[in-house]
Amino acid sequence: MTRLHRFTALLALAVFLVACGGNGGGSEATPTSTVPPSPTLAPTPTAPAPTPTVVIPNAPPATEIELPDGFAAYAIADGFYRPTSFSLSPDGAIYVSQRHGSVFRLQDNDSDGIFEQR
Repeated sequence: MTRLHRFTALLALAVFLVACGGNGGGSEATPTSTVPPSPTLAPTPTAPAPTPTVVIPNAPPATEIELPDGFAAYAIADGFYRPTSFSLSPDGAIYVSQRHGSVFRLQDNDSDGIFEQR
């Protein structure tokens, strides 16, 4: 074996050992070694959002729509042009959007389940 061949074989062996993680017996981490856990911060507890109370309006149920047994619908506000979505806020107000972009905030001032203020 010539000197060039020995050098090439030795270089290939060194590259192979480095690629395999061989470092001559050092204390390098291996897949079976354990890593000490790093300290983590505990999550900060947050107060739950207030749950709005359900008020059944002092009005007869709406008869225009059919619902399963145990469910009822009430007309709590009127006068909207093609309402498209509703959202209940944590303070009990209802937001209503109309088809052409208007958004209204409805407020039940006397807590009777009918929204008087628009």
